[in-house]
This record gives sequence, C-alpha cells and structure tokens, in this order.
Amino acid sequence: MYRASRFCPGCQTAAMRQLSLPSRDGPVEVELCDGCGCFYVEFFDGELTRLARALVPFLHPREQRSRPPGEPRCPDCDVPFTLQPYAERELLLRRCPSCLSAFLTSEEVGSLARPPTED
Repeated sequence: MYRASRFCPGCQTAAMRQLSLPSRDGPVEVELCDGCGCFYVEFFDGELTRLARALVPFLHPREQRSRPPGEPRCPDCDVPFTLQPYAERELLLRRCPSCLSAFLTSEEVGSLARPPTED
C-alpha cells in the first residue's frame, strides 16, 4: 500500500481504507470511506467506468446521498473538487482540476457501472 491512511474528503469524520482491485495491469488501489460510502480514485488508477464495475460489491446501500456535505478538497492537491461532465453520460462527477482524481458517491459509482442508456 503506497498511500497513507487519511480522512475522507467528503464527510471528514472517517479514515478512508484502501481497496485492492484486480486489473489487467496488476492490482489497483482505490480508497473507500466506511463513514459515508464515498470513493476516492486517482487518475492513474484507471478508467472510471471499468473501476466502477469492480467497486459495485463495496457499495453502501444504506448511504445513497447524491453529494457529500460541504465542499470536499482533493487530499493530494488540497484544492476543491469541481463538477465536470463524464464522457457521453449525463453525469457530473467531482474531479480535481489539478491531478484529475475523482471523488465518487455510491450513487455515482452505481451509475457509472450500469451500461449507458441509448436514446
């Protein structure tokens, strides 16, 4: 594990724990907050849709907030996350404008894991 344990950028009350997910390039480490159910994913961890599918077993069904309270800041860069559209989906995700990491709620991970709808 290459990242030190740190507090969740969203709820700021629980330390995030690291999850090791398998990938074709070797294991990927992402962080999960057991307090609010949010995930922190760094840019180099991989494509978000593929990661979201691997994160589905870790979703917290009890926590379905659309956004964490407050204005989360990137734990690596200490700048506020900004809402940015993701690919062709109608999703706005919290991304760091500096390092491009993502801070995702359980609801957002669930949306990313589902196939896109065709109109």
